Amino acid sequence: EAIPLPTGRTDLVVTDNCLDHVQDPAQVAREIARVLRPGGLLWLLVDVMDHADELHPHPMSETRAAQLLTSAGLTREWGEVWDGHSHPRAKGQWRTLWRKPD
Repeated sequence: EAIPLPTGRTDLVVTDNCLDHVQDPAQVAREIARVLRPGGLLWLLVDVMDHADELHPHPMSETRAAQLLTSAGLTREWGEVWDGHSHPRAKGQWRTLWRKPD
């Protein structure tokens, strides 16, 4: 929720199966947008599921994750859901690429 990097200096942020595990996904999205430079990219992978538990307090769908990232000011470049997943109750994983506008 607090990335120890300067504002607007990062070319690429990679999050792999992270967004559903944090305390405040909206804050994470804002922090990602903050550290990205204009034109910088976010590669995000997250399990798509409805199930919440102590390790997954914020289940994600493509719609929920997209709303968080769009609200943080990022623009979707590409995305797909595929059959792979790390949680047995997940419906798949959403792999997606986002850009911070110039």
